[in-house]
Amino acid sequence: MGKKKTKAITPRSAQLANFVSTEAAHNSVRNTGLILPDDLALYIVMALLALVPILVHPVMVSFASPFWGQPYLSTGAHIDLGFFKFALLGAGVIFLVCIMLYKIAFDGFAVFPTYINLPSVLLVLTFLLACILAQYKSIALYGSWYRHEGMLTYLFYLMLLIVCANLRYTVQNYHRILYALTPLLLVNLMLSISSFYGYNLLSIHVFNWLFLGNTPYTQLQGTFNTTLENQNYMSGIGGTMTVIFLTLAVLTKALKGRVVWGVLALLSFSMVLTSLSTSGFLTIIVVFPVILILLFLAKDRQRGLITLGVCVLVCTAIFFTLNAHDGRIWSKDVGFFGTVTHSIFPGREANNTHVGQSQSGRPSGASAASAANSGNIFTLPPPGLGPGDGRIFIWRKTLALIKQKPWLGYGLDTLAYYFPQDDPQMGPQEGDYNVFIDKPHDIYLDVAFGGGLLSLLVFLLLLGRHLAANIKLFITHKVSGERGVFAAGLFVGWCAYLFQGLFNDSILSTGFIFWILFGVSVALVREEQSKPTLGKRILQK
Repeated sequence: MGKKKTKAITPRSAQLANFVSTEAAHNSVRNTGLILPDDLALYIVMALLALVPILVHPVMVSFASPFWGQPYLSTGAHIDLGFFKFALLGAGVIFLVCIMLYKIAFDGFAVFPTYINLPSVLLVLTFLLACILAQYKSIALYGSWYRHEGMLTYLFYLMLLIVCANLRYTVQNYHRILYALTPLLLVNLMLSISSFYGYNLLSIHVFNWLFLGNTPYTQLQGTFNTTLENQNYMSGIGGTMTVIFLTLAVLTKALKGRVVWGVLALLSFSMVLTSLSTSGFLTIIVVFPVILILLFLAKDRQRGLITLGVCVLVCTAIFFTLNAHDGRIWSKDVGFFGTVTHSIFPGREANNTHVGQSQSGRPSGASAASAANSGNIFTLPPPGLGPGDGRIFIWRKTLALIKQKPWLGYGLDTLAYYFPQDDPQMGPQEGDYNVFIDKPHDIYLDVAFGGGLLSLLVFLLLLGRHLAANIKLFITHKVSGERGVFAAGLFVGWCAYLFQGLFNDSILSTGFIFWILFGVSVALVREEQSKPTLGKRILQK
């Protein structure tokens, strides 16, 4: 037998090569004075979670459009309130990819062979092919100037998924990642409660300067209820955070942890209510049984049930307190077929257009009613709201467009240029003739329209694999240990986001949060499934 050859490595590489995903190993490497690439990546991820959702500042951008007659979609200069969100997210993703490439090139890191790898690559390819074949390629690549939900943004999302799934975490890291969501929660709760009680924070100089700076954009008028573009999206992400924090509060053993997560859950629930939108409240109700099932799989059910009961009682008190001030809490949050919640930013939807500008030249609801009374042959039906706040109308029209080009779609974020904006049923279904439709109000229809049914099938495959992995994990390992608790919390939040996605679109302000937490959840599943093997390896050492 010949002598076994060994590969010569530097001391630094040897330390990193022996790195295992245990908290003790993390600490031992850090004690050497090394800065782990994973730590740097986690700081970037936490910075993105904390800053991107609340970053609002107007920037004048130039836009070349294939559409005319609609000021918000036409060629020209426009005021973009979300440009810095897109720029910061892009910069963060580039840094994260560079860190991952560094790990592969210099630290001998190999991408973990997880169940998301193949679907993620296929999804990138289908989106890229749809973009190449799209009629409006620049829009399909970058997205519309105010949404930024083109192929490039989805590439950012999938890079976040892969990078976060390949990081090594300590229990403290899981805490920090979720704590990084508190700026989103606190800032938007402050804005929504202020608006709910009749205060416009933009009238206060410090808030006006903070969000708008010294820019003389007189077109920016109206109320400022959220940094997330629309109250519907605030409701959706609020419902998602509510169930994440509630699950952690119910399953965590330590009293301090139960209190902290419980308070965050109550604040998130308050944000859902004051958003005056149905999606978040409905999401909480639908996902609540999943929390009960996970509680049943945990060891200490009695303590969890007591915590859950206290949270439900406090939530009930919050509900009745807010509803006593404004009955719209009942009609809009609980009334699943309430009136549409309009965009808070000017120009997006009805009643929020730039002052003095007409959306499309179509008559307003008042002029349509006047024409009807005068007997004019060119009358339009009076405005109103269709089922689901007009969403059924949008879904039906979007499905008709998908049938015309089913497999590779039209390009991401291009719906506004194909939707029949002059349909005479627009007013009766959408509440106003001045509204225009630029998104399908459904994540799955958005993927199918922009990337085609191929993209949708791959997307569903990616989701299905993660669902199956979590079900298998909770059946075999139950809900045990701190990592198991976080795995349960992230899984419930994953389910909640995907459910509210049936009624809301993906937007840059909150979409990237889903993909980050998705990647963290994949890493947790990997670590939990490897616990027996890891335990044997540690005992052998």
